[in-house]
Amino acid sequence: MVPFFYMKNTAYIVLVLLLIAGAYYGVTVKNNESKPANTTLGVMNENIQTLDTDFEWGSTVVLEDDFGVPTSEITLSVNGQARVIATTTGSCGTSNLPLLENQMNSYLCWWAGGGDEFGVFVENGNIVVKQGIVEEGSEEYEGFRGNFKVLKTLAL
Repeated sequence: MVPFFYMKNTAYIVLVLLLIAGAYYGVTVKNNESKPANTTLGVMNENIQTLDTDFEWGSTVVLEDDFGVPTSEITLSVNGQARVIATTTGSCGTSNLPLLENQMNSYLCWWAGGGDEFGVFVENGNIVVKQGIVEEGSEEYEGFRGNFKVLKTLAL
């Protein structure tokens, strides 16, 4: 016969595992359903005038090292014309991060707790494509999002 103490601990372990699985589902599956990668400038940020310009992010894994770490090439199509924007480490997809001031969309490449965020911004009458850093943080330190650098500037 199994002592009650072991049955009680097993129940707690199962409960914790179910909570973790539910949180994982909520963060990964549900968040990936929220925004499309194809965005018309001005639709996602009401403070910016609506422009007749379509943006579509894309990425292709161009290399995978011996440890399985992917290197992805990031492209941005502007009105159907694709441009290579950058090459970075990680698997990429549409971001669910809240948009920053003047940011129209967000595309995220992630690997092992951190990554690069790419975004289209409107600044001083120009479309500006930027790359920034995103880190998830831990109990010891707060996550980070910032250090955006201009990759390309396109006149409106």
